[in-house]
Amino acid sequence: DWFRLPAALLVIAIHTAPLSGISKGLDAAVTYGLGRIALGLGRAGYRKALTAAGILYLIGLFGDSYYGLTEGIPLLKKLYGYLFQISSYTRNGIFYTPLFLIMGAFLRNTAKKIRQMDLWVLIPGMVLLDAEAYLVFRLDLAKHDSMYFSLPFVMYVLYQALLSVKGTAPGWLRNGTLCVYVIHPLMIVLVRGAAKWTGTSALLVECAPVHWLAVSMASFAAAAVYGVLCERSRWLWKRPAVHGKK
Repeated sequence: DWFRLPAALLVIAIHTAPLSGISKGLDAAVTYGLGRIALGLGRAGYRKALTAAGILYLIGLFGDSYYGLTEGIPLLKKLYGYLFQISSYTRNGIFYTPLFLIMGAFLRNTAKKIRQMDLWVLIPGMVLLDAEAYLVFRLDLAKHDSMYFSLPFVMYVLYQALLSVKGTAPGWLRNGTLCVYVIHPLMIVLVRGAAKWTGTSALLVECAPVHWLAVSMASFAAAAVYGVLCERSRWLWKRPAVHGKK
């Protein structure tokens, strides 16, 4: 559950590009590379479904980060053209999500313990993911930079690392970060609107790190308010009725 906190911030970063003001290449590598780790969490499925999910992921991959290669082959370009008439992107619940859902469930159900040396594999894996994201950016291959060859490998090791951590997290963390996931697009709109109304767009919007920080703070503040309202509502519903004396 503690991982949900940085994951929520990474999701916001994907939609605000906080490093783009420094370098678009750096933003592509860090934000759109490592940031995709935040979108690969989930549980469900069985070992026998991994092959099918892997094939679906490969199909989605060549309609996403590697579409620049696909459109160079007339037959594939035509086939993906039909697909894009149904869905604008292949990063969806058919091609992208199943592999990570099934992978998470498989590791959860097998309760495989990660070794200390396996954790070190995560570091070069993340470097490889960054390098791949940067290469895709430099070669201008992506239709939508969400899916990478190295991402499933990184997630496999990361899942094991997260499952091996023992401890407890505050009860608000799970629902609070879920609320941030859902509400942050609205906060992007509100921050941009407020910046335009107050004449601070140069700071709150055009300065990418500040934009990310403002959206993050607004999202967590909104999630906190939502949590308080939910607790208040629950308390009101559970409060016993007060009967007058006869």
